[in-house]
Amino acid sequence: MQQAESTFLDVILQIMRLVMADTLFLMVCLLLLVPLSKLKPASFAVMKRNLFGYFNNPTGYVFICLFVMVGSAFAFWPHEFFNSNLATLGELNKTFPLLMLLFIPTITMSIWADERRNGTDELLLTIPATDLDIVVGKYLAVAAIFTSSLLFSQIANFTVLNILALGDIDTGLFATTYLGYWLIGLAMLALGMAASFLTKNLTVGFVLGVIFNAPLVLTANSDLIVRSSGLAKSISHWSHAAQFEDFGRGVISFRPVIFFVMVVFLGLYFCIVLIGRRHWYGGKNTEAKLGHFVVRGLSLVVIAIGLNTIFLTYNLFRQDMTSEKVSSISQDTEQLLAALDPERAVQIEAFISKSVPEQYARTKLDLITMLNEFAARGGEALNVTIYDNVFIGDNVIVHS
Repeated sequence: MQQAESTFLDVILQIMRLVMADTLFLMVCLLLLVPLSKLKPASFAVMKRNLFGYFNNPTGYVFICLFVMVGSAFAFWPHEFFNSNLATLGELNKTFPLLMLLFIPTITMSIWADERRNGTDELLLTIPATDLDIVVGKYLAVAAIFTSSLLFSQIANFTVLNILALGDIDTGLFATTYLGYWLIGLAMLALGMAASFLTKNLTVGFVLGVIFNAPLVLTANSDLIVRSSGLAKSISHWSHAAQFEDFGRGVISFRPVIFFVMVVFLGLYFCIVLIGRRHWYGGKNTEAKLGHFVVRGLSLVVIAIGLNTIFLTYNLFRQDMTSEKVSSISQDTEQLLAALDPERAVQIEAFISKSVPEQYARTKLDLITMLNEFAARGGEALNVTIYDNVFIGDNVIVHS
């Protein structure tokens, strides 16, 4: 009885710590808005208008409830969650970008389409504010909506994990995973906003939001279309799922952060171009202006690809946030990986059984984590291929 009470108190304590950490995070975000309200009062006003408007009707609260319920269902409903016997969000990690492909356009579809449909866009554009002020204000509003939803989801999933695992969860891994979720959402919000600037129809805005975000989500499964494994791997590298891998293993890495930040900048730039086209569209120099913005947009894409490629080889920062440092490797191993010759690349193939005894579930996770860390550190000199969830029997290996 005393042990049960002690475990229950540990769970409550863990949840209280998370709530306190979330409160601190929100306070930091609010403090960051103080200089915005002074330097960019128009952006701050646009943000408040859209944020309060979203929660002034039941739609916002219904969205949060649905977001939390669906996220928890995909995290804990699959049988694989209980079969793996691990207190992680591994099942949600597999489907989170696909879920956001539906939820993010739901937030962004009305951010500008509603203004045009109600005729308030002309009124908004007459206020003493630049196009950048309006775009930044609206982006901060949808980012605040998404962040609020994610915080409620985080508390709900953390509570369930604590109850199921009796308080024995890796809080560092959990926090890093949700940091990755947040960055995915911020990147997809920027592209979804650009879609909303193209139409005044909410349904069309939703569909365009899905289309704009689909390439960076669906390229994770490029191997289903591309036969060449090398080409498929190169294509899938540019997907949200691939960039999220480090966060899902409890590692904060500089490279994926740069990737998501560049996607945000690209999305906001397209928003500024689309909202500013009223100044030049239909004029004498329409074609020249359009070509100018196309070239600038392509230049930004090239810069984003170049930066991500550079940091793929020269990753300036990697920090293992897991409690047991399962994603860390020794200094000797780092030196060994750094000394590998890319022209004589080392090939590692690992065949991981779909089902392992319960006592080896953690060993399986640690092995996959370590192999992924080798792949991240080895660069082009080390090729790691993991065949996960294979069925092994009668000398036959089948990849499921």
